[in-house]
Amino acid sequence: MNRFRWGCLLALFCSCAVIEPPSGGPEDKTAPLISSVIPASDSTGVSRNSSVTIEFSEKIDGESFKSRIKTYPTLEFEKISAKGTVLELIFREQLPETTVCILIQPGFRDNHLVESRKNYRYYFSTTDRIPPGNITGKILFKQSPDSMGVAYLVKAEDDTSRELHSAPEARIAYADPFGNFIFRALPADSSGYRVWAFKDTDGDGKYSFGKEFAMEHPDTIILSPAHTSARNVDINVIDPDEPGSIEGVLNDSTGVEGIPSVRLKGVPPLEDSYYAKVDTLGNYLIYKVKPGAYLFSAFIDVLADSLPGNYNAPDDSSRIILEPLILLPDTINVSPGEKKVISPVTIGRAEE
Repeated sequence: MNRFRWGCLLALFCSCAVIEPPSGGPEDKTAPLISSVIPASDSTGVSRNSSVTIEFSEKIDGESFKSRIKTYPTLEFEKISAKGTVLELIFREQLPETTVCILIQPGFRDNHLVESRKNYRYYFSTTDRIPPGNITGKILFKQSPDSMGVAYLVKAEDDTSRELHSAPEARIAYADPFGNFIFRALPADSSGYRVWAFKDTDGDGKYSFGKEFAMEHPDTIILSPAHTSARNVDINVIDPDEPGSIEGVLNDSTGVEGIPSVRLKGVPPLEDSYYAKVDTLGNYLIYKVKPGAYLFSAFIDVLADSLPGNYNAPDDSSRIILEPLILLPDTINVSPGEKKVISPVTIGRAEE
């Protein structure tokens, strides 16, 4: 084959070849993001026969969504399908005349199995308005903002048991990096709500009873036309067995030589007791106090035996003297994780 013919064949081959980027390249570490939704967020007057279309920033793994989509009120899906970058939600029945909240929980993936740790909530209404009610607060764990906190909203009429976490939820809210959460688009028609929260240690958005710590907000929250917002609904989640502490000041005016001391004795059935010496400034601090009720006593520990009692007079061993002692009349109640401060106590000389 002469050079001319070879050159022509080579040129023909190159003109027909499809040039593809080389294999490899940087690993995809970016989770899919929502680009747009139909109906648009906060739309009103939406047709009751509508489906929902959600477009993402990249191709998605449709199977990863099927256990991570919730609706409020609860609606059944005819089909959840994904094609390329688009997720479509088709409802089994006509939508009710109300505001619909759609929650996509963390854990959905793109085609490269990169998992999103974000949650998405969006709202639309088949009526002519989005209700104005909202509840905001902060989830804390041991008094510090908890980005792993999850808050559940329960309608007051559904709170029929003592265990609030067993009642059906009206909404779920995930804490932001600062522990803040919000429930919005709630009816403000004098409806009552309860809120509880837990530390989502395993990151699945579900409360694991006995494994994760939870706490209720003590008040029922009423949203009305005159009061559409409830703010500072803060919940401090703690271990129910988390030890507390007790501190205070003991003023010694006895003039008796001994160790100024304080003692806690558990009220039955609590059997725990604690002892602490007072420093030179009169301060005391008892760490790791088990939650419960205690009797508080302060005394001058002349015998250095950690117990209030009596001793022999230095100048007459036949004379018995009681160690100076004061017993507070009220029990001291220590809540889990509580840092309790006792009002200053003054102790005087005991009677012989």
